[in-house]
Amino acid sequence: MLINEDVTINQYLHENEGAYSGQLLNILLSYHSDEHGAPDIFDYTLDEDKLWFDPANLRGSFPIRYIVSYYYGCDDMNTSQSFDMQWDILIDIKTLTITFTGPEKWVVNN
Repeated sequence: MLINEDVTINQYLHENEGAYSGQLLNILLSYHSDEHGAPDIFDYTLDEDKLWFDPANLRGSFPIRYIVSYYYGCDDMNTSQSFDMQWDILIDIKTLTITFTGPEKWVVNN
């Protein structure tokens, strides 16, 4: 168990990546859904050197670096751009849930 430190937070994220990777990719993509072109997440990595977790408070954070590929069909052109995003982790032992929280998406109305 993660709480008893039998598994580190790094190990947990890697061992359970298949369970959350699809959702994570959809969430990352949602940050770019209002941009031009047809955005797609090309790749992502967790920066383990900057991962922080406090077992006493059951919370932490980790950065994600990912690449968004944009396809412009009318111009038959592809471009890509890399992004860094900080996510928070909160474990609730009463409800047996782990919550991952990314930054709030800003929307500008003109």
